[in-house]
Amino acid sequence: MASIHLDPLGSLLSMSKTYTNISYIFALNENESADLRAFMIQTTLTVGLERLAGSFPWIAGQSFYGYIEDFDELPLLQMGKRLDLSLNAFLQANWSISLLDPEVYVPQPPQETPSGKPRVFSGSPSPVFMIKVMLITGAAVLTFSANKGALDITGQVTMIRLLSKACRGEAFTEDDVRLASRNLRINLDFTIEKAPIDSRLDVRRRLERTDVPIAPSYHEPDPTLTWVYFLANVSSLEAKKTHVQPNSPLSTDDVLTALIWKSITLSRCPDDSTESFLIRAVNVREAFGLPNTYAGMFQYMAFHKRDARDLMTMPLENLAVYLRDQLAPDTLNPFMRVIAALTYRVTWESPTFKYTWPDRDVHVTSWAEMDCYNHDFGLGLGNPINVLRPCLPAIKEGDVNFMPQTPQGNIMISICLKEQAMENLKINLLLLEFVRTIE
Repeated sequence: MASIHLDPLGSLLSMSKTYTNISYIFALNENESADLRAFMIQTTLTVGLERLAGSFPWIAGQSFYGYIEDFDELPLLQMGKRLDLSLNAFLQANWSISLLDPEVYVPQPPQETPSGKPRVFSGSPSPVFMIKVMLITGAAVLTFSANKGALDITGQVTMIRLLSKACRGEAFTEDDVRLASRNLRINLDFTIEKAPIDSRLDVRRRLERTDVPIAPSYHEPDPTLTWVYFLANVSSLEAKKTHVQPNSPLSTDDVLTALIWKSITLSRCPDDSTESFLIRAVNVREAFGLPNTYAGMFQYMAFHKRDARDLMTMPLENLAVYLRDQLAPDTLNPFMRVIAALTYRVTWESPTFKYTWPDRDVHVTSWAEMDCYNHDFGLGLGNPINVLRPCLPAIKEGDVNFMPQTPQGNIMISICLKEQAMENLKINLLLLEFVRTIE
C-alpha cells in the first residue's frame, strides 16, 4: 500500500497514539454455546474485514507522522470471553457506562509489527482501526477503536457502516467508494495563505479571554473528579424547539448542548463576570468542500464564549439558537481553515489548547446524531440493543459525551466534574426538567 497523507486536521502528532472507542452491545441466547457463538462472530467479522480491506487497504494501515503507512493485511480483530460479566448487570445498573471497563472491552494495539511487514518506527504500532469482541453472559460486546489522526467520529461510523455491509455480503456502491477511498481532492492552498504567526494572531483574537490573559499551564487532575451518567429523552427537548422560528435549523443536539453548558456553569457557582467556553466537536467537512460522511478526520472544536451572567439569565432556547448561529458556514468555515493550516504546518502543538480552562469550560463530544443502531454485521443477532462509549478515566474536568440516540429517543450523557460541582449539578432543577441521573 502506498503512503497516504493524513487529513490536515489529523496531522497533529499528539493524535497519532490516541483512539476513539465505541461499543455495540448485542443480546445473545444464554443457552447457546459461547464458544460456538464466538467462532461464528469471528468468522463473519473476518470475512467482512477481508472485503473491507480489499476495497480500502488503508483501513488495515497504521498512523505514522502525518501518514497512513502499510501495516497488515486486515485490521486487528481481538476475541475475549468473560462469562462472569453479564447483560443483566448492565440492565440492573440502567446501562451505567461505568460497567464498560476499557481494560476488558477496548482493543489493545499490538506491541510488534506483523511478521513480514516493514517496521517504520520504534515503539508500538498505531493501527488505524481495531475491533475487540467480548462475550459476556447474555451479550456480545463489539468495540471499535479508530485512530484519532486517521478517523474522527463521522469517519469511524462511516467505516463501521461499510464493515456491516461487507459482513452481510453487500457490494459497495459508487458513493461508498467515493467516501472511503481517501482520494478526494482536498485543496491545501490555504496552508500558504498566511504565515503561521498571522494565523496564530487570528486564533488569539478569537479565543483570548478578557477576564484572564491565558489559561493556566497543565497540572495534575483534581483527585475529586468523578464521572456521572444521565439519560435525556429527545421528546422533552424537542418542545424547546417550538419556541423558535419554524424553519430554524436548530437541532436537538443544539438544545441538549445548551442545556448542559448552562447547567454545568450554574453548578460551579462562578462570579457573574467569569467567562466560560463551550468547546464543541463539530464536523467541518463543508469548510473543505467534502461530503458530509467522508471517511477521514475533519472534526474540530467550535469555541463559544459567554460570561456566567449571560448563561444564567439567557433562556435555554435562545442559547441554543446562539450555538446554531455560530456554526453558520460564513462564521465557522474561515476559522476552521486557519486552524487546519496551523495544524498542518505546525504539527507538534495544538493551536487552541492553551486557551482552554478545564474548571471553567465545557467540552462536548456528541455521537447523538450518528446512525449506529442499523448495523447488524450479518451476525444473526439483530440490531444492537445499546451503543455506548466505554468508561473514560476521570482526568479531564468539564468533559461531556453524548451517546448515539437510541431508537426509543433516549440519549445517554456522561459528565466529568469535581465532586462538589457534580452534587450541585444533580439537584439542578433546569437539568432535571429534561434528564434523570443514572450514576
